[in-house]
This record gives sequence, structure tokens and C-alpha cells, in this order.
Amino acid sequence: MVTPTTYKSVPRNCLHCGAEFQARVSKVLAGAGKFCSAGCYAAFNRTWVSRDCQHCGQPFKTWHYKLERGHGKYCSLSCATGERAGGCAWSPAEDALLRDLYPQQRTSDVVALLGRTRGSVESRAEALQLRKSSEYYLAHGLTFHAYPQELKDILRLLNRLKRRIRERQEPV
Repeated sequence: MVTPTTYKSVPRNCLHCGAEFQARVSKVLAGAGKFCSAGCYAAFNRTWVSRDCQHCGQPFKTWHYKLERGHGKYCSLSCATGERAGGCAWSPAEDALLRDLYPQQRTSDVVALLGRTRGSVESRAEALQLRKSSEYYLAHGLTFHAYPQELKDILRLLNRLKRRIRERQEPV
């Protein structure tokens, strides 16, 4: 025989319309029980809020529920990633420094001077089609191969295939 279950409930006020309703104690303890209906929940979460971007200061609108979850701080993805990487756009002065220093200096020195991440410096150097000079390789005791880029890509692919073949061969 199944007995009817009674739930403990507490009076609450809806965050959207202000109406009083009864919410289960377990739901309130779990962080729910804030709205009288699914309609009020949906309407509350569709509320726009105006904010200023934490990176560039530009005003933008975001959903109210994103703020409760700790999001909605940046106007765009580029500002969000730029804030994490120390700045989203490269200035012309930084590009000029990169063009002057990258071919002759160690990448770690260029990173320290520009205050950017290593990945950011290397990807920007690649975008500007910058390469280390032959003098850099000779000064640091490294080998310098003046292969065209296509040949370098083919050699990289061949080396990757060789590694895979070696990994598949197991000793007897």
C-alpha cells in the first residue's frame, strides 16, 4: 500500500512577480524555490541588464541569469580572451618591436619585453610571417635549414609518420 507523501514547505516570495507561494524545504536548501511558476522563471531569466565591458569599457547588454553564474563580464569573445592573455589587440608599436626583435632575440626575451604569453608572441610572429634569422641560429649554436615552408611541412609529416610506425612496433 502506497501512502501519500507530505512535503515540508515554507512560504516564499517569487523573485519575478512578488507573489507568495509555498516551496519545498528541500528545494530551498538546494538553491531553488525562488519562482512561483515556470513562466515567472523564464520571464526572469529573459531580463536584459546593461553593463560595461571589464576589458575595453564599452557598454553592452547581457542576460540577467549570466550575471548570477559569474558570466557577462565582457562585450565579446575577443575582449574575454584578451583579458586573460594580457590584451586582445596588438598595437602598431608592439608589431614594430616584434618585427625588430623576433628574428634576432630569444623568444623568451621577447615575451618578457612585450609582457605577452609565449603562445601569443609566436602566433603573432607567424601571422606577420616572421622567422628567426640565420644569424640567430648560428649565434645560439643551433642548426639552420633554409628549406622552403612546403618542404618543412613534408618533413614534419614524415617524422610524425615515422614516430607512429615506431610506436606500433612492439618488441618481441
